[in-house]
Amino acid sequence: VTVSVLYWRTQAVFDPAVHCVPPPGMAGFSASMALADLDYIAPSQACIKPEVVRAQRAQGAVGIHGVDAPEPEAIKITLQDCLACSGCVTTAETMLVTSQSRPQIETVFAGADETTPVPWSVVVSVSDQSAASLAAHVGVSMHEAFQLISGFARHVLRANYVTDTRWAQLLSVQQTTQEFLRRVNTGSGPLPLIASTCPGWVCYVEKTHPDLLPHVCTAMSPLAIAGRYIKQYVAANATRPPADVDPEGVTAGDLRARTYHISVQPCFDRKLEAARGDFAGEDYARDTDCVLGTQELLDWMLEVDATLPWRAPLDSAMEPLRPAVEAPSEATTLEGSGGYHQHIFAEVGRLVAGTAAPPEAIRYQTKRNANHRLATVDGITMPESGKPLICGVVYGFQHIQNLARGLKRRMASTPDYAFIEAMACPDGCLNGGAQIRCEDRTKHHERLRVVQAAFEEFTAQASAQAPLGAVAGPFTSASAYRDWIGADAASQEAAAALTTTLHDRKAEMALQDTVAASLKW
Repeated sequence: VTVSVLYWRTQAVFDPAVHCVPPPGMAGFSASMALADLDYIAPSQACIKPEVVRAQRAQGAVGIHGVDAPEPEAIKITLQDCLACSGCVTTAETMLVTSQSRPQIETVFAGADETTPVPWSVVVSVSDQSAASLAAHVGVSMHEAFQLISGFARHVLRANYVTDTRWAQLLSVQQTTQEFLRRVNTGSGPLPLIASTCPGWVCYVEKTHPDLLPHVCTAMSPLAIAGRYIKQYVAANATRPPADVDPEGVTAGDLRARTYHISVQPCFDRKLEAARGDFAGEDYARDTDCVLGTQELLDWMLEVDATLPWRAPLDSAMEPLRPAVEAPSEATTLEGSGGYHQHIFAEVGRLVAGTAAPPEAIRYQTKRNANHRLATVDGITMPESGKPLICGVVYGFQHIQNLARGLKRRMASTPDYAFIEAMACPDGCLNGGAQIRCEDRTKHHERLRVVQAAFEEFTAQASAQAPLGAVAGPFTSASAYRDWIGADAASQEAAAALTTTLHDRKAEMALQDTVAASLKW
């Protein structure tokens, strides 16, 4: 029996003036949202929007078995619409993005945005992955790439502070590790624990496999942590009103609302993450006001000055995520997606063997291909059962699809994982959809190797010597724990400050009594 689903058709307007358009040959959102090449697949239905469904019911705009129905009035589909929908997320090429773009930044700075006041302070955060991609493209070290971005941000974006995100990455991996240890020691949640730093993976699970949500870690991503810290702590301590504003009448909410956070990230899914309602405050719209992809930033730079003359230090120390290693290993490249499984091994090693397991001790077994690996360390076992600690490294949408099926069906072919580092992009975050791409697509993997080499070199430098930035300032993990959270990584205060809420989008849509078609991934 074949069941055909009826769905209401909508049309999204495309306006290049406010749309984040990836360059030719460049993927948009990750595979778990909508896609193009590599191991990606495309959505199988038209986008749905409940407001339009209700508005069009009287007109009977229904498509059956591919038969065209009357086209409804063109509408705008925002990022928040996608997050509130249990159907597909449309591709970047066909979806109107009304925020999270360069035009939006220019509109805000010009004072022409009715919803966002003109900033008093601008903070720009830069991911390691974006700096690595820019370094490979320009032919410089990651250290100089950070300085290039910092100089541009101060000159063009009028940034008061420019920081890397390694300190936020450290908070994220530490909180993920703490949640893993709590589950192991107290049984507070099921295993395997699956990292939640990838917004494409989180969105996919929320929309299509909500029964797996108990397995997903609640720790916030580095982007979310950086945004929350900047709005709640940096704004209160570093943002100052202009001379023509009476400081006596300025509230803490004013300081947060007038602190504008721009983050440079390796994938477009981060734009959707920044638009989540969970990452906002009562007196300001979003923790991260705008996410720029690496390619978007480069295009902007080249338009201003193709010689890329800017250089300036960061306001952060680029603190190391782990102790120095003698030589790069397979684990060094995989640290480009955060190094979550490495930290799990290190902490469990301290508990079981009395010493942290270094990255070079991790042994990887390639399963289907390099994007699916099984990781173990000799002598590192689960604290209670004594079974070997097995971590999964699962990159690419095809593999996370298989992972979801295997976990749901409890298939014998699925290893007995205790922890899984799942990323929607093949080859992880260094290969994010918003990274700089070669015009010649046949050279993509060659370029990716250069990006990975730049990251490996920088990681070795950051581990061997610190600081690499100008000053520590407020952008350190120590400052975040001491001055913002007021407690250490293992505390309840840290868990409350650094965790978020996951959503069963199917259940939410059912409660709203809306008509939504299911999407076959």
